[in-house]
Amino acid sequence: MPTRVLLLADDERIVNLFRSAEPEVCAVSSMPAAVARLHEPWSVVAALYPLTRGDSIAWLKESQDHCPHAGRLLVCASPPSVETVLRAVNVAQVSHVLVAPQSPEQVRLAVLQTQAAAEKARAAALIPFAEGLTELTDTDNATRAGHALRVQHYAWAIGQAMQLPDHLLAALRLACLLHDLGKVAAPDDESQQHPLYGAYWALRCGLAKEVQEAIRYHHERWDGTGVPEGLKGSDIPLLARLIAMADAYDRWTTELKLPPAQLHAQLHGSAGKAMDPQIVQALFALREPHDVFAVLEQRDDLPVLAPVVQQALELLMRDDFDWRQVAEVLSRDERLAAHLLRLANSAITGFRRRITNLPTALRVLGARPVCNLLLTLSVRPLLRVSAEYDLWRHSLGCALLARAIAQRTRQVEPDEAFAAGLLHDIGKNLLWRYFPEGSRRAHEITQRQRCPLFLAERLIFGTTHAEVGGWLLERWRLPSPLPEAVATHHDPPPDAAPLVWHIYWANALWHQAQGTPTDRHHWCPLPVALAWQKTLSDVSTLVAEADQQVREVERLMGV
Repeated sequence: MPTRVLLLADDERIVNLFRSAEPEVCAVSSMPAAVARLHEPWSVVAALYPLTRGDSIAWLKESQDHCPHAGRLLVCASPPSVETVLRAVNVAQVSHVLVAPQSPEQVRLAVLQTQAAAEKARAAALIPFAEGLTELTDTDNATRAGHALRVQHYAWAIGQAMQLPDHLLAALRLACLLHDLGKVAAPDDESQQHPLYGAYWALRCGLAKEVQEAIRYHHERWDGTGVPEGLKGSDIPLLARLIAMADAYDRWTTELKLPPAQLHAQLHGSAGKAMDPQIVQALFALREPHDVFAVLEQRDDLPVLAPVVQQALELLMRDDFDWRQVAEVLSRDERLAAHLLRLANSAITGFRRRITNLPTALRVLGARPVCNLLLTLSVRPLLRVSAEYDLWRHSLGCALLARAIAQRTRQVEPDEAFAAGLLHDIGKNLLWRYFPEGSRRAHEITQRQRCPLFLAERLIFGTTHAEVGGWLLERWRLPSPLPEAVATHHDPPPDAAPLVWHIYWANALWHQAQGTPTDRHHWCPLPVALAWQKTLSDVSTLVAEADQQVREVERLMGV
């Protein structure tokens, strides 16, 4: 859509400057005439200050009711006072003030900046609504839950790396969220017509041209083999090329679950064929160059459980274990035994009677609670990896909350839920320890885009801390389903075991309570979310109780 400017000005020189700068300028010199034209669609409404007769700032304020999506520009014949600028910004929502323009170029730049600011604000206002619409487009199968949101964050990060201006990033985010909206009209879209339906909907809603084109052409391919028009190379709009890259990346990592080495090869092979080589290069610049699991397999300093703890856990996992053997093993480490007794009398066990010696603790508490105490003592040092993450407190809080949820649902053993909650973020230790630069990049993306960390990690590493944590628990020989629950707690598969969903919700609710970036449950298929709605209808009490229990445990452990 061409830039259409409505200008209220009674100075012929200013009018001529605008007409020289923009071909579609409608200039009016009086307030009544300007008010009469407000019903038309304008990209920018501009007004000269001061006018010979009338209050131009008041008119700009009135234009908000008639042209809410237009940018507002105040043109000052001389340097304005601070009070004038504040009134224009706060009362009339002016985004740009142009002072004493002398050339059409100055006017053209001011108009473009005003229009860009308006488009950015409009896109940002529409994003929460568009996020809600993604539940319509991403429910055709369970593996697509959260697809549009993942595409948004991947494309956004790549666009940032390519230094796209803010208004284009805003348009890109909106287009990503809506790129599959046409599937609502064409759910069985074998002919790939949904981009046309989506672009038509965007046109009818008056969305920016960049958004319409990005939706329409996101299935075009760099080599000209795409649809709907077979565009080739740079003829494909840039935002559409970014969506195509992010869309493919999500399919490779979520549906196909390509391991890092294969993902690297797939990316390399797509450059110059399906994908824009410049965009692939920008993605490679973001990504960790080494295969995470290949590097970890070669390390000889990976975190391990203490031999006493490993031996005790192996005994406790047997059906026919002997308490005397367990006590004998644990007694070899007096410091561990003392800490074990201290935790046995804490909120971790919930046991009301005071326990004074190790054999009693082992017999009275039972195998699973003792395993949890041993794991708590063992992993605490591993959950202090950086200043950015308070992993220990988060992990303990999730463990206690998961146990409380399990006590309410009775679908899984509460102590099993505690163990999975305690260990669910253990993979962050490995990523921060062995891949610090990539971890910092992931953290920066999370902070900038307010997206869940696991998405930024998947973009950087091709895997996540959850999957790395599950890998480590298998190395520790912890029993199923703990490794599986940890590995999939951010994006559970359609056939996920109940334990996975307990950790998913405990993690999401704890993040929400702490005000940290959360997934807002968009990765959860709608039927599952509805099934859990009643169970989670009043969890504020559970969260508050878990937080209080965390404080008690920290006090006992001297944290």
